[in-house]
Amino acid sequence: MRRRIIVGVVASALCLSGRAVHRVAPEELAQGELPVDERARTALQEMSKTLASASELAFHAEITFDDVLPSGQKLQYSAMMDAALLRPDRLFVEWVSDLGGRRVWYDGEALTVYDGPENVYGAFAVSGPVDEALRHALTDRGVSVPLADLVARDPYASLTADVVHGTYVGLHDVQGTACHHLAFVQQLIEWQIWIDSGPEPLPRKLVINYKTIPNAPQFVAVLSDWDLAPRWGRARFRADIPEDASPVEFVELTKTAKGGGGR
Repeated sequence: MRRRIIVGVVASALCLSGRAVHRVAPEELAQGELPVDERARTALQEMSKTLASASELAFHAEITFDDVLPSGQKLQYSAMMDAALLRPDRLFVEWVSDLGGRRVWYDGEALTVYDGPENVYGAFAVSGPVDEALRHALTDRGVSVPLADLVARDPYASLTADVVHGTYVGLHDVQGTACHHLAFVQQLIEWQIWIDSGPEPLPRKLVINYKTIPNAPQFVAVLSDWDLAPRWGRARFRADIPEDASPVEFVELTKTAKGGGGR
């Protein structure tokens, strides 16, 4: 149970949802009404255009994340993730970490999650573009997908929805690639992103600090192996579950809340 909870928390953390009191509209940022550096805004917009214009994409992530023990000590764990997207409504994500692993498929009609170590799986009906389906999965079923902002129809709008401050830090290196280093502040988190300064402005690194959680745990993802034209067929996004896996049911959170069944 503890392993499942930690993996779930990490996955949800990858959506940069600081939940600020004032939700900032993307047009406000575009008009410069908030203290967001113009260079930071431009670099993030160019990255968003590159990702959003790709009808297909894939990437790999090497990840480290902290777990804070009741004693206050921080433990660091490692994970690897591979993601594949076929717009508008196909997604596959594989997450393997020190604390377990999961695979997620979305085929335009249902979202399926397979927990490898437990050898269990669950599925529920959901439809629409990938980011819309993932939003419903999170709010209705409590299921989150790592780095969901990067596969949104408009990554810029998704990333900046709750930003209250943004800064261009400088031109810094990530694994031999010169990148625009940007830093943003939200109510509950602070995050940084490194964007390739070359002809393809792709994200190369992401760091999230959870400033309201004791001892400020951190999440770091180094992104590589970007492919904006993988040319997969739809079969790639159909759930592939082992025959001996056991089915489990996802509780619909909205119905639970309406029935007064607690959280």
